[in-house]
Amino acid sequence: MPAVRDGRVDAGLVIHEARFTYQGYGLHCLADMGEHWEDVTGLPIPLGAIVARRSLGAPELRRLAESIRTSVRMAWDDPEASRPYVREHAQEMNPAVADQHIGLYVNEFTAALGGGRLRGRPGAPHPGRGGGSGAAAGTGALDFV
Repeated sequence: MPAVRDGRVDAGLVIHEARFTYQGYGLHCLADMGEHWEDVTGLPIPLGAIVARRSLGAPELRRLAESIRTSVRMAWDDPEASRPYVREHAQEMNPAVADQHIGLYVNEFTAALGGGRLRGRPGAPHPGRGGGSGAAAGTGALDFV
C-alpha cells in the first residue's frame, strides 16, 4: 500500500486484513474483487481451504473435518491462546484489525460448511466444478465434509 500511496505503482490488490486499513493510506477502492466474486458466483469469497484426497476414505475424512471443527471451537473458547500466532503472521499488526479480519471468516457460517451448503448460481463459475485453469481444473466436483 505504501508503494501505491507514494506513486511508485499505479494500483494494487488489497487482500486479507488490509481491506480494513487501506483508507488510512489515503487510498480508495476501484473495484472490490470479493464483491465481484459474490455477485458472479452467488458464493462467499473463499479465504482458503483444507483439502484431502477421497482415497483416504469417508471415515478418515470425517475424522479430519471433526478435528478441524474442534480446533476452531477451541480457538473460539480461548481466543487469547492463538493471539501470539496471529500477531506473528498478520500483515496488519493492529489487534483490533486482526480481530475484525478473523471475525469475517471464523464464524458459525464457516464452521457449518458442508452438506451441500455451497450451491451458488446455476451456470456461474464454481470452485468445485473444475474444467478451467487453476488448481481445481479437471478435478470434478469437490466434496465438502
